[in-house]
Amino acid sequence: MIQKVMGGIFGKVLDNAEGILDKVITTDKERDQAKIELQKIMLEAEREAFAKEVEDRKSARDMYKDDAIIQKVLATLFTVAYGQCRQKLTQLLISFLAVVQRKIVRKTNNQ
Repeated sequence: MIQKVMGGIFGKVLDNAEGILDKVITTDKERDQAKIELQKIMLEAEREAFAKEVEDRKSARDMYKDDAIIQKVLATLFTVAYGQCRQKLTQLLISFLAVVQRKIVRKTNNQ
């Protein structure tokens, strides 16, 4: 149940830590208090991780807010490279087909 609430890795860590607490602490009151403190720590860690993720997304948006020159340059480079590769592959295919055609013509002329 706690794993569903905490989610993912934090839930697994919490479950493992609670298992250790059950073995180390003998009184129910101390065990419950330690589990509550541990849950608070894990919730705070998850909250901080989420805040960092939101901050990263915001900084990524801000980076391209004014002018996305890097994206434009990369898109242009990709388009040019793709066009060049496509053109070269087309030329190579035409050359190959010409060679095959010549061989077929020679073979039919020799027969």
